[in-house]
Amino acid sequence: METKKDILWRSYLIYILMLMLGVCIFAKAFYIQNAEGAYWRSLSDSLHLEYREMDAERGINTSYCVALLLSKKIKTKTVSFLLRKKKE
Repeated sequence: METKKDILWRSYLIYILMLMLGVCIFAKAFYIQNAEGAYWRSLSDSLHLEYREMDAERGINTSYCVALLLSKKIKTKTVSFLLRKKKE
């Protein structure tokens, strides 16, 4: 019976320590969010560059076997062509 109490005491201790660690992590996250939030938001605004919309360059995208990569129809034909065995 003494062994069971010793094991239970250790498991309760670990449980309490893990619970305290979780509470500390949530408290630190709450502190950073509320007390230091304005600082971190201003820092992120100063570190990023500007966002611009750019038109994509359109052209013919070909693979090594001269099949259009953006066309499902040709890609399917290419795959079936590659998988087909030669008839002799």
